[in-house]
Amino acid sequence: MTLFHRLSSALAIGVLASSCASVPATGGPSYGAVAAFYDANTARAALPVCLAALPPEQLAQQRFVRVPYHHVRRLLVGVAALPPGASVVLGQRVELWPQDCAAGALSRITRIFPPVLLPTLPAVHGQTQ
Repeated sequence: MTLFHRLSSALAIGVLASSCASVPATGGPSYGAVAAFYDANTARAALPVCLAALPPEQLAQQRFVRVPYHHVRRLLVGVAALPPGASVVLGQRVELWPQDCAAGALSRITRIFPPVLLPTLPAVHGQTQ
């Protein structure tokens, strides 16, 4: 087997092995927008795995959010506790250090970006809004 074939095989095995991981080991943060909130009022059946094991008291004391984020071409989902005193709205962007919720680990939010205000366009002459 030539060196080219060996390197090609090693590369293919590496690609296949890395595609099995549910959370990428990027070593850095990801960015996404808050898509849902979880709290004590959320039905147990609707809670993700990493929150379903928590006692109701902890769900009542903290707010948790669902944050979809992109990693290369894949859309992954992180679940994180909001930092104490933090307030976010749906669609607000956050910096997330992803963890594998299916393995019981919560992601960590380290930064909350200001909400984006969409500009309003002026009325066109002769038209009303």
